[in-house]
Amino acid sequence: MSILFVTNRNVINTCGELRLIKNRAVCLQEEYGIKTDFLVCRSDKCLHKTQEEIGAGSTLTKFFYADKNPFSLIKQFALLKKAVLKSLAQNEYEAVILSGNLVLPLAKVVKKKFPEVNLIIDVHGAIEELVEFRGNGLLKNTIRLTLFRVLKAIEKKYMRYADGIFAVSIALQNYLVKEYGLQNKQFFIVPCAQGCQELDREEKLSNRRKYREKYGVGDDEKLFIYSGGLSPWQCIEDSVRLFRMVQQQDNKVKLLLLTGNVEAIRKYEGENVMVDSLPFNLVNEVICAGDYAFMLRDDFITNNVAYPNKFIEYVASGMKVLTTPYVHDVAEQVANSDIGYIITKETENGLMDYVKQASEYMEDISARQALLDDVCFENRLKELVKNLGKECK
Repeated sequence: MSILFVTNRNVINTCGELRLIKNRAVCLQEEYGIKTDFLVCRSDKCLHKTQEEIGAGSTLTKFFYADKNPFSLIKQFALLKKAVLKSLAQNEYEAVILSGNLVLPLAKVVKKKFPEVNLIIDVHGAIEELVEFRGNGLLKNTIRLTLFRVLKAIEKKYMRYADGIFAVSIALQNYLVKEYGLQNKQFFIVPCAQGCQELDREEKLSNRRKYREKYGVGDDEKLFIYSGGLSPWQCIEDSVRLFRMVQQQDNKVKLLLLTGNVEAIRKYEGENVMVDSLPFNLVNEVICAGDYAFMLRDDFITNNVAYPNKFIEYVASGMKVLTTPYVHDVAEQVANSDIGYIITKETENGLMDYVKQASEYMEDISARQALLDDVCFENRLKELVKNLGKECK
């Protein structure tokens, strides 16, 4: 059993969207014996960055266009379209997944030529990001607004051809239904999560001791951690501000800021604030040292429908998650599992009382395990597998 995955997303270089797509493909192959073959149309700029294999027995056929040559893009898209139709004509695939707005117009073509094919559209978020987080300069913002309008029209026109839709959150499903009238479509809610994992308390404690010693955090101190990028929606400044607020009332606290660009956050260093950059493979170990994790977001559609990769890392680390109500699925899961604190203007002053509450590390391991089991790829992909006509355990 095989799936044809057609995309203009970055499935070539190491990044968040590759991680989601790759992990789904790996799970489908290893857990359910379903192979995924990829066709990607992408700017040739990706050739100059670190590349990462998808694996999982997949093939990856690439169609590169010159970034500043629209005729090159038109040519490569035509070749991609031809390859899609040729692949489907050979009747080797149980489903086609379209991922990314550039390839979305293929939905009409595919359903017209192959009406029996199971067509799934893969949606990672809302394109409101283009207008909600504005850049510097009138020209740049005008281009972003124009692009937003074009992409919105494309989504409205072609989403209706889907038989099923991948969405990373229930909030994203609700958004798509409201925006495009997709009430009768089947949704597969597959968050940016991880494969099934069994929490090992002793292993977590070992990592906790190791890295608390490395960063000089005493047994009587509480460590706050911010791990992520410096994009405006990740709210690093608010995280530092809230830490300072807690620090004014309790000097037995420290903050560790982890990001890829350490020099950009040197300004925060000092007064019990440490900065560091880590290889990706060490992050999950290091953050076990923390007690509280900052994952703040403001009230934008982009955030409302998202499901950040970082959340599951925080859940598995044993830290209490300090978040806002505005990533809707995450806020609901934090509240239902009682693994963190929801911060608003009204509850901000109560953060100190929450921090003062004594709690043993990983005392809520059962709730964390239940959440991880719920959102893991093995569980969330079952509905897709059943939809393809394959039995699940």
